[in-house]
Amino acid sequence: MDQMNRARAERVGELLRRYMWARCRCVGGEVPPLQLSELASRLQWSPSEFDGVRVELNLEPPIRCDREQPAFFRAILEFDDRAMPEVEEIDEWRSYVHANGAMPKDPGPKLPLATQATVRPHTERIDVV
Repeated sequence: MDQMNRARAERVGELLRRYMWARCRCVGGEVPPLQLSELASRLQWSPSEFDGVRVELNLEPPIRCDREQPAFFRAILEFDDRAMPEVEEIDEWRSYVHANGAMPKDPGPKLPLATQATVRPHTERIDVV
């Protein structure tokens, strides 16, 4: 029984790490500071909370709520498309969290349109007089 509980704690720990990475990349927040083995040990013995994310090992789904980012929780774990319409690639993030899919690529910083027009490409020649 203890080994089954440990295996479940490791699976839930992996889910939690993916959820927190997705949250960090999409809306900010922290990633779990613990190694997966330490995380699984903490989850195995009692309900836990990590940066506002409540996890209960013996419930389904094991991630119960996110006090810091409730809209992100609804969008990713409850599949609520209306919760965060501003997050691009929401389906890819769901696949990453739930099915261990590929992490969506970081689009990089977005510059305002006025700034984009004044940025010169690095190949443009600048004459100095």
